[in-house]
Amino acid sequence: MEKFNLYITYEENSRGGEICEGGEDDSFPDHEPTYREYKWLTARKENIDDKYGSLYQETVEIDFDPAKRKYVYLIVVVYTTGDTFGHTCGENYLEGAYKTRKESEKIKKEIDDCTYKKYSPWSGYFEALEEVKIIKLEIGQ
Repeated sequence: MEKFNLYITYEENSRGGEICEGGEDDSFPDHEPTYREYKWLTARKENIDDKYGSLYQETVEIDFDPAKRKYVYLIVVVYTTGDTFGHTCGENYLEGAYKTRKESEKIKKEIDDCTYKKYSPWSGYFEALEEVKIIKLEIGQ
């Protein structure tokens, strides 16, 4: 089966993460929670050259020709991560891109049911699953 690349662009913003009050002079201070927000923007057949550096881009390998599809369905896993000194809520992991909603719903169910067998950064000592999103994007040039 032929493989294709799809280029997914997004914006990412963070807030929080400041040193907790009273810990300013500590060698290893605790931090307030950090909150991340992602906005998934475009799915493109061609790599973009973001000369201003305002967008992030993920490359996803797919097993269908994006030139023959109008939409793609992303699986985005939202999770909390951290360490001894603080944590981050709203971290996003782009699991993959699928040609039908039905395919993406199958993967979402596996993640929700903890039967998913691939790389899963939301499973760990400091990690916790928040939600699994299916995001429909139009495929552009």
